[in-house]
Amino acid sequence: MHRNGMKQPPRDRHREGAS
Repeated sequence: MHRNGMKQPPRDRHREGAS
């Protein structure tokens, strides 16, 4: 699921850190 964050906008990056 973290890899998906890389493809999505920086907004997802914020969620990736929480994950």
